[in-house]
Amino acid sequence: MRSYIFKQLLFYIVLFITTSNAVAQLGIGLVGGLNHSSVAIENQAENTTLIPRNGIIIGASSNYILSEHIYLSGQLRYIETGQDVEWRQFIFDYSEAKINYLQLPIHFNYTFIFQNVKPKFFCGAYIGYLLKSTGRVKINNEIVDESEIDGLNKIDFGIDVGAGLDIHMLDDYDLFINACYSHGLIDANSNEGSAQNRGYQITLGIMYYLGSAI
Repeated sequence: MRSYIFKQLLFYIVLFITTSNAVAQLGIGLVGGLNHSSVAIENQAENTTLIPRNGIIIGASSNYILSEHIYLSGQLRYIETGQDVEWRQFIFDYSEAKINYLQLPIHFNYTFIFQNVKPKFFCGAYIGYLLKSTGRVKINNEIVDESEIDGLNKIDFGIDVGAGLDIHMLDDYDLFINACYSHGLIDANSNEGSAQNRGYQITLGIMYYLGSAI
């Protein structure tokens, strides 16, 4: 009886692996880009102007193709976020907040095929872990104070939506270009007051696919 169960289990495992290899294909690669970030503050101080901040994105990327038009994508990346503030009628005139995360976004992608170019739409979610947060204060464009920002949550979570292009280059290599909007859902500030991360991202990367193409 045990031998029969083992053989049946082995049969279904082999069948699953064979079917998965026929449908699914794994790609691994590198990604880099820019993040145009800001912080949505519920109770913004008077006489202030919020200015978005630009930062870099760099990391590793992977794709798991499920069908001709559908695949899952994930990244493990370093991303710079934050917010600059212009102050009026204060002793200082400008402050900067640099907030850097290790981030893991997971996206569901749907593609349209036009020869070697695949336009796509994607959506999904991300989770981030705070690596470093630094605040700086300027007077007349000179830094007068720089210190660690206290009271930030270690975990960030939000949703993504975007579009892009997957471009087949040669053999098993693809180039991809993505434009994405990120909307934080968790309060980045653990103290009083509500503040969520926002970001517009442009990323460029290269993907190498293991095994034969679909």
